[in-house]
Amino acid sequence: MYAVKFARAGLKTVIVEKNKSLGGAWHSCTVEELGEIESSCHLIEFYSGAYETISDLIELDFTYVQPQPIKIFSNGKSVSYTTRASIIKEFLKLCIILFCLIFIRYINCLLPSRFKVHKGSQLSIQDMKERVWVSAKYRLIRIFEYKGIKAPIDGYVTFSKKLREIIKKYHIHLIHAKVESVLETSEGYCKLVLSSSLKKAILSKEVYITESTILENSVNGFLLMSQESYSLKTYWHIVVSIDKEFMGSMNSYIHLPDSQYFHRITTSHKYSYFDNKNLRHFFIVQMRRDPSSISQLQTKIETLFRFCHILSAPTEVKIHKTLSEEFITKSSKKHNNNKKRAQGPIHIIETFGDLGKSIALNYKDITEP
Repeated sequence: MYAVKFARAGLKTVIVEKNKSLGGAWHSCTVEELGEIESSCHLIEFYSGAYETISDLIELDFTYVQPQPIKIFSNGKSVSYTTRASIIKEFLKLCIILFCLIFIRYINCLLPSRFKVHKGSQLSIQDMKERVWVSAKYRLIRIFEYKGIKAPIDGYVTFSKKLREIIKKYHIHLIHAKVESVLETSEGYCKLVLSSSLKKAILSKEVYITESTILENSVNGFLLMSQESYSLKTYWHIVVSIDKEFMGSMNSYIHLPDSQYFHRITTSHKYSYFDNKNLRHFFIVQMRRDPSSISQLQTKIETLFRFCHILSAPTEVKIHKTLSEEFITKSSKKHNNNKKRAQGPIHIIETFGDLGKSIALNYKDITEP
């Protein structure tokens, strides 16, 4: 979406992405007879202007999700995924964490080294201040306008399709390659050296790198660290289908905070079809553990669906495929000292929540290294 914004402003823009799919967490893939489906469970939560911004940039129409996404606890209690009360609690929690961090830092300044308090040492005061500011400006201030969470009218799988359509519309160049390094030249340009197999480099006026990329200082610029240095978290997703005639509730997004095995369930309203006899409905189940390590997985999923009132009667629950994705988490803070650097041709795009993986830039020419 940053690339689209730049292209609409008249900048000559290219996206460099090492994966075949685009959009960070918004991946889709083809699974058996199901066609293209969303390969990850995600939700665009309420932030003021979020839906309007996305609609404007990639021409994606949103509507309120009915019924609204929910959370289900181990005692069977069901609550709305996001409410006005939960937004206020979220803001207060962030404020308390920030206050505690400041207090701990103050105490550590007074205590001898052997008595210093180390709790919270991995958290950044600056990062928490930014989170408090974002929560206040984009969630708390607009809280009375909140009517619920929205979703794309044609389902989340349309997100990546729309991205590709809009990229083509604005003539944004797309290169599928890994960036080995980003170097600042003496002429004020940036040189992006691509993977050795392509034997190419990109010369650009500005480079915008997503926060998930970890940078290291070098003598003449910044080097992108190898993937082995990243802090990666693996998410497993299982594609499941059941007979629709036996369906119970149809919440499009169910979060399970107390479950040992399952994290959340999303439904695919778009991909219901007749397989000769029965109308079936498809779900993506996100796991907290590798499905291959879980015994009697089929039984556990059937029990889960009954617990969530998705099944109202015994029926076939078919497991189609297990997908896995690796996403870079915020636990790695090695680039913190660099993201507040002085103005230059290299910029880091900061995000909250799941992190994108594409690199967008305004380029001048494609040259040999």
